[in-house]
Amino acid sequence: MPNKVITRRGMLGSLALSAAAVALVACGGAAPPPTEAPKAAAPAPTTAPASSGAAAAPTTAPAAGAATSAPAAAATQAAPQAAAPAAGGGAKIPMKVAVWEMPARQWMTPASKAWAAKNPDVDLTLEVMVYNDFAQKQLALLATGTLQDVFYSGIKWFPTTASKGGMLALDDLTKTKDPGLDDFVPAALQGCKFEGKLMALPFETQPGNYNAVMINKDYFDSKGIKYPTEDWTYEQFSELAAKLTDPAKKIWGTDAALFSNYYDFTTISYAYGGSLLSDDAKKFQLTTDPASVKAAQWHYDLLNKLKAAPLRGDRDGLTFASGRVAMHCDGIQGVKGTAATIGDKFKWDVLSGPTGPTGLRGSDGFVSMYSVYAKTKYPEKSFDLASYLTSKDVQLDSFVREGQPPSRRSVWQSDEAQKVQPIWGRFIKWMTDPKTKGPFPHPANLRFAELQDKWSNTASPLFYGEVPFDQGMKACQDACQAIMDLPHV
Repeated sequence: MPNKVITRRGMLGSLALSAAAVALVACGGAAPPPTEAPKAAAPAPTTAPASSGAAAAPTTAPAAGAATSAPAAAATQAAPQAAAPAAGGGAKIPMKVAVWEMPARQWMTPASKAWAAKNPDVDLTLEVMVYNDFAQKQLALLATGTLQDVFYSGIKWFPTTASKGGMLALDDLTKTKDPGLDDFVPAALQGCKFEGKLMALPFETQPGNYNAVMINKDYFDSKGIKYPTEDWTYEQFSELAAKLTDPAKKIWGTDAALFSNYYDFTTISYAYGGSLLSDDAKKFQLTTDPASVKAAQWHYDLLNKLKAAPLRGDRDGLTFASGRVAMHCDGIQGVKGTAATIGDKFKWDVLSGPTGPTGLRGSDGFVSMYSVYAKTKYPEKSFDLASYLTSKDVQLDSFVREGQPPSRRSVWQSDEAQKVQPIWGRFIKWMTDPKTKGPFPHPANLRFAELQDKWSNTASPLFYGEVPFDQGMKACQDACQAIMDLPHV
């Protein structure tokens, strides 16, 4: 899920939902068959928004389809409740799980409730955490010892929490109760490791925010231009974009602003055979890596020489669904929503992003994952919950209903996925091809947010042609290297 300057930052499941569960947003496919309702003795788990200051009393779960939110202040744990009696007569196990606030992706709440219904010995509190705020809130909760027993992370901030001892290593637990490790996309599982130890289980992986290209087939046809194929290159992409641009009708060949995030830029550096960060992740290589220089020149020329993509002032209100863009660059996670917006306005298709000169594609290996708090009193139960939230059944259901990119190969390759759009099958071949270059480019000092801020502030003027190319390249290189030279967080 991605944090762009534009900011960050796209079948039929067998997920069993209890009668108390919040309904998932139905985005396609039929609803999964209901399971047995929870016993009357097991009250529905609560959902508590995170708050600052005094602990807030838990609230009831939001109604189906209702938007949830969480205050932006530093989060603390929900107020403890008196432990309800378990089915066997003993006190219930009090546990907390973080679920995200994301209107288009609400699957975490019903999935957590479904698990609670299957585990009546647990009193599970759901804490709603806003994705774009959780990087800092997670550290605040860790510092006060109030981190949830099970919590999600994005790969952007995952290593920082891991480096501060916030996550329980799961290697031994996976040996006693395998959550299906072999089914995870290798890049997803690798993204969940820190210093060689497995610190999380992934529920999402995808290759980047701009690696799916949606094309307006009706517009291609009107111009008499053949559709691109999966083996196209960046040079062919820019040539097509130039041919498709029609200034008189205010139609652009592409809306590509591909590199508003440094980690998205590195996907084309990978495709050209290099890397934006050095192997030890201590050097920023925009001006010293030939592949990165070529990538930067390609993007600069697309906007400023070919004028096939809009500059800063031409982007307001520009959408693919409006019919004013011939080729729309998106993440695969955005295709389902964009398709729904288009409706029947025009015919469209989606392709994998272009390749570099030698046929390479780059992936930033974006991963989202669930971890277990290192100080949880209930490691086995917490691991069981994390395993459930990353299971095939939950992932298939969230994918079909909400377009959540899965982390399991079996879901990417499933018949249900191919019925949604064949691009899913093509993407999993790309992501598991050993020639695909990656992974996510973390700076060695883990100052991701600072590096991203410097990049966004210096790369945008460069690519929009607001400064001379050589001057912009040097300014961006120097500013980003200065961040990478700082001490480890």
